[in-house]
Amino acid sequence: MSQEAERVYRAKKEVTVAVGNLLPHFNTRDVLAYVAGGPLGLIEVVGDLLPFLFPSNWFKWIESGHLANAERKSFASLRGNEMNAVENLFYLIHRDQNVFSVLQEHIDWLTKIHNAILVKEQNAGLPRGSADLFNTVIVELAQDLEQLRFLLKQEFASLSHAVALPPVNGIAGLDSILFPDLDQVQPIKPETIYLDAQARSLEIAALEYLVKASENSTNERAFGWLDPTSDKNIGFGYPASLQVGKSQEAELRKKQQQVFSLIAQRSVEVTSDYNAALRGFSLSASGLKSSRSYLSRLLRELQSGEELLDRPEFLNLVIETSRKVLKFRSNELASRYSFMIAKSKIDRLLLDGFYKNLEVGIPQINEER
Repeated sequence: MSQEAERVYRAKKEVTVAVGNLLPHFNTRDVLAYVAGGPLGLIEVVGDLLPFLFPSNWFKWIESGHLANAERKSFASLRGNEMNAVENLFYLIHRDQNVFSVLQEHIDWLTKIHNAILVKEQNAGLPRGSADLFNTVIVELAQDLEQLRFLLKQEFASLSHAVALPPVNGIAGLDSILFPDLDQVQPIKPETIYLDAQARSLEIAALEYLVKASENSTNERAFGWLDPTSDKNIGFGYPASLQVGKSQEAELRKKQQQVFSLIAQRSVEVTSDYNAALRGFSLSASGLKSSRSYLSRLLRELQSGEELLDRPEFLNLVIETSRKVLKFRSNELASRYSFMIAKSKIDRLLLDGFYKNLEVGIPQINEER
């Protein structure tokens, strides 16, 4: 970002250079021309003494302004892309942080169940080995928890680096965030966003400035031969040089059409992710409700001391159902964050939310000339 900011700064200064080239200026060549040729020698250097007389210099000045504005739009686009990458990374790490808490909570709950199973086994209420079987599930989850703990340390270091904080101890945890009520959120269609995304696109705006700059560059070629100090001339290659300029403009226009198509494609992708997150949340919430209800019933039977607890498959049923509870709970949590990531990408396309003021602080170029 800092490197790109330097390019924007240089682009703005190029406008100042172009303005300076419109005003009288001289160098040692001009002095020597006057000394050698007297007043007639000034004819050779009139392009330096009176540069504003020649249209090519004006086109060059206007071109520099368009190029500076293209840099400004490109910088704002880069800023938005970097922000969106960091926002998405934040949600992914926040998800893993919450999954860690859910997993730790689930292990604590299973440990209590394990203690109850151990007591029943000792009192011959359950087959021997039941507590050991149940404990293997806890140990497996504990191993997953340690791997997730290690992953979180790496993720916090990555996020710290992304926002220019010390990776070693810059970020150690993330505060909680508020989620919208996904039960009340409606699906969206790409048709509802892609036209606005195209109209607001910083990339399209940057290309438009490049087209204008290319047009002025072609005009500079067309009139450059009028300036005695210019290296432009009319010759055999003159028509071809103008055709090259027109071809560059056409290429940029085609690039614009390509970006229009990419924005439409991106709109389809992000709305699909958005809607898939809503469906995933609904299914996970339904599965979590059912699995919790069934597990509660099994645990009541476990506490009842009924003879059916002697069946070998009963404990396996408790274990499998507890795994489903954990799975659905994790999936529900993941769906919430998938929704937030998809929404952030839509905000980036539409320049909403965090992305409303991407051009704040970037040098503005006056276009009313």
